Amino acid sequence: MSSWLAVGAYDGYSVEPPPRRSRRRLLLTIAVAAAVVAAGIPALLFVGGDKPGAAATHLATTNLSIRLAGGYYPATKSEKAEVQAYTDSRDRAIQAVLDRQSRGVVRHRLADFVSGVDRRSASFLRRQREIYARLTLLDLARWTYKADPTGAYGQSSVNWRGYGAEDVAVLPVVLSYQIRGFDAGAVARGKVFTFVRRGTTWSLASDADVKALAVPAVLSDPWDVGPISVARGRWSLIIGGPADKKLLARVARLEDQAISTVARRWPDKWSHRVVVVVSRNKKLLAELFSEDPDSVKKVAAVAVPQFQVADINAWDSTVPRPVSARVIINPSDLDAATNLEVLTHETVHVATFPIFHLGSPLWMVEGYAEYVSRRPDVISEQFFQLATKNKLPSHLPSNTAWRSTAVGPAFYDEAWLACRFITRDWSEHKLIELYRKLSAIDSTDSLADDAEQRIIRSVLGISAATFAKRWKRYMHDFVAGSNWRSGAT
Repeated sequence: MSSWLAVGAYDGYSVEPPPRRSRRRLLLTIAVAAAVVAAGIPALLFVGGDKPGAAATHLATTNLSIRLAGGYYPATKSEKAEVQAYTDSRDRAIQAVLDRQSRGVVRHRLADFVSGVDRRSASFLRRQREIYARLTLLDLARWTYKADPTGAYGQSSVNWRGYGAEDVAVLPVVLSYQIRGFDAGAVARGKVFTFVRRGTTWSLASDADVKALAVPAVLSDPWDVGPISVARGRWSLIIGGPADKKLLARVARLEDQAISTVARRWPDKWSHRVVVVVSRNKKLLAELFSEDPDSVKKVAAVAVPQFQVADINAWDSTVPRPVSARVIINPSDLDAATNLEVLTHETVHVATFPIFHLGSPLWMVEGYAEYVSRRPDVISEQFFQLATKNKLPSHLPSNTAWRSTAVGPAFYDEAWLACRFITRDWSEHKLIELYRKLSAIDSTDSLADDAEQRIIRSVLGISAATFAKRWKRYMHDFVAGSNWRSGAT
């Protein structure tokens, strides 16, 4: 079964030593600060105040980012000004680190890529060198980072003391990249990076602290999880592991066939370019199905639209059209990588993503993909049993049903036969017209059901209820025929 799913130099702030104070006043200040910390209130030590004639305020910057992320907010104008000066300088330094790494990718300069990596984080530095080597295998037209200091994460779950730095900032970062010839725009990935300050220099120290934070799923790419190898077809790019070079080359040939088939059958504009991921690492699919891990077992492959926004799961009417797609083969079923029907099915999804909306009926989305890709003589055992026991559905399945745990091979058979029925009693032209209009449905409530019924009547000239009755009869007639065989779909 297949499926689909609808990221310069540091101009440091110098801290001058505070004016000398009496020992008694110093001890009192330390005691008050200790009491505040013991009470669990984020604390910062300032000397002086805003009163006329008071000594100038001096900011203690050690762990300042940690305290700010923990909820501290400066109370006086002078404190606010110094905090603002510090964070502005920090943010410029951090973005400069990311900009140098970006230039390193597009200009093929390893030295630039790792120049801003913390040298005390030896394992992370080694991993960054490995990632750079993997990226050189891709033709990247763009690779940029944008840090979001306003979204700094509270670090109660992060072992910031383990970095041994004077300050630590854990920030969300959006990576935007574009594979030349395959991505129509920049594909976004949400990241979480940890930056450290040693002296006046900020460096990138880790990307692993996201595991300790309660943040939305961060989606990885193949080069994030291990070494890669790349095979190129005429219209396809296949990314997998170095041990699977022969397999990747074969997948490239098959995917080119799938693209050619879909190009003949689907008349609307699409890129005619597909990236297929054939990785043995299970992390990629685990991230995609993080909210429903059991669903991974039900798919041989999944087509995933790629957006210019970081959250791939925020697919609603406000999200722009996808700029690309990835077809990811389930590592538990790598035979699917060389199954032309599976590749063609997922390629149909890639071709039709540009017109898909949240309310698109999944019976049509999946049924049409089966219609283009499937051999005409195979049905599932589950569907056969339902038919022989007279338990076939009397109405078209809702999207809720499609997304439920009950969905199985029979759903795909029923959707496939709905499309065959439309082609037989109307035409393939009518089937495509119906697909286009149903795909424009945006809503997900009862309004979507009403819209579906209106569209069926307007395109086919009969009510949805009449269509369902005739479709059910067609399914029974199909099973009663002799030109099919039971098998896996």
